[in-house]
Amino acid sequence: MRDIRKDLKERLEAIADEKRAAQNRLANLDKAETMLQVLLEEEQLRWKSQQPRLVGLETVARPKTNGRTPLGRFIREIMSDGREWQTAELAKLAKNRGLIAEGKSPLRVLHFSLVGMKQNGLVEKVGLTSWRLPRHSENGGEASEE
Repeated sequence: MRDIRKDLKERLEAIADEKRAAQNRLANLDKAETMLQVLLEEEQLRWKSQQPRLVGLETVARPKTNGRTPLGRFIREIMSDGREWQTAELAKLAKNRGLIAEGKSPLRVLHFSLVGMKQNGLVEKVGLTSWRLPRHSENGGEASEE
């Protein structure tokens, strides 16, 4: 009679390896799903803003959605101190908080988020790589210059 304990242990190890691979795949799918959901939300908002208004069907004007993504909320929270922030500083902080997906360039991700926020009036660019929250609310709607 043959001892099959070694074969069973090897099979258990193979199953454990397969489970780890499946868990990693599931984690990657979760990340992909989250990113696609955020992109879809942003695209739906962009699409709505580009559609012509139908006369008589306007609703009460809503403020532009700010910081709907975790990264957008993070940027506005960090910038609430009123100082100018460098893209590289923001990228490092966002990466450390886990807001930048693995394999993505933190500077690139932050740059495009900031550009989108600038287009919506949520931040302003004050230098080659410097950003801050708009100061228009301080002087009754006019931007102040230092």
